[in-house]
Amino acid sequence: MWSIDNIIFANNRIDNAVETINSLRVPDENNRPLNNLEKLMMAYEICRSLTYNENNENKMHARTITSVLNDGRDIVCVGYAALFQELCTRLNIKCYKHYCKVDNANNEGQEGLHVNNIVVVDKKIFYNDVCWDSAKSGDVSSKYNFFMLP
Repeated sequence: MWSIDNIIFANNRIDNAVETINSLRVPDENNRPLNNLEKLMMAYEICRSLTYNENNENKMHARTITSVLNDGRDIVCVGYAALFQELCTRLNIKCYKHYCKVDNANNEGQEGLHVNNIVVVDKKIFYNDVCWDSAKSGDVSSKYNFFMLP
């Protein structure tokens, strides 16, 4: 499990990310703060920059915010969804985890479980899947194929 120091470290990383996002300004004539969509993009980018990796020796390791933020080596859909939800919640944006079944989840043709997020912006519901847009090993391209889907 985690020590209190691990938990504090993870919380501080989230607090720092939220503080940074909230302090950003749009470089226009008004120097306005980011709107909710722009904040969501920043939170999404923070999460999707983590490289997907399953830890077969300790499957829970890739699924908890504390492990992901302390170690950063292992993250799967549950970890992405939890981290994105926590960032959104601290940014005062309604966000929920959405559990679903997907075909060919394990690349062996079998159905599997998957987790992504639902956010509410301007009373509208949007789906987001940080995991499916995440950086893969060696891939640095920017992908927003599963960001803010109606």
